[in-house]
Amino acid sequence: MKGAGLFINYACQSIHKKGAFYVALSGGSTPKALYCLLSGDNYKKKIDWKNVHFFWGDERTVCQDHAQSNYGMANEVLLKKLDLPQSNIHRIEGEKGEKAAHIYSLELTEIIKHKNNDVPIFDLIILGMGSDGHTASLFPGTKTLFEMDKLVDYLYVEKLDSYRITITPPLIKTASNILILVSGKEKAHILKEVQEEKTLLNKYPVSIANECEGNVVWLIDKAASE
Repeated sequence: MKGAGLFINYACQSIHKKGAFYVALSGGSTPKALYCLLSGDNYKKKIDWKNVHFFWGDERTVCQDHAQSNYGMANEVLLKKLDLPQSNIHRIEGEKGEKAAHIYSLELTEIIKHKNNDVPIFDLIILGMGSDGHTASLFPGTKTLFEMDKLVDYLYVEKLDSYRITITPPLIKTASNILILVSGKEKAHILKEVQEEKTLLNKYPVSIANECEGNVVWLIDKAASE
């Protein structure tokens, strides 16, 4: 899988250059396949995992062992299978609600030393895309799309009738590398619009990719590309 190869390249380059690799994971079913590959015998020995720090792009307001926890999914299929210090895992404590956003923002600032105008620079952020064009927990029509000051936000998503905790546009825009994983034919028309237009943020938040300063790679399955 191309995504696994890119992940390994980014990780090895960052570790060689500065001794660490800072990555933000995505939830959902599409990246799960990538995480399973990385924890398999063909890939996991290619990275010095003790120098990898794991973060998350967003989280639901649930505890870590909840079935809908983004951390829980990644922990089950990836983290538990790696030779990884517990101190390298920086989950969003969703069960703490609004307080979790503040805690997570402080942790990001403390752990990630490389910054651009005080915004921590991720070596890699993995994103997905929902059938409404959302990415992380940046949903159409939400004020967090235009957040410029906070690194992490706690927001109510009306269409889901639930609260989410998410990284904000400043963090995404300054990342060195972005991988956007997209699958499903129902997303094909959104991809077409996003790739043809530059200013669709409020309609399709995933179009933030058009504003990123770093390297952006779209990994799209056949159904979504047609």
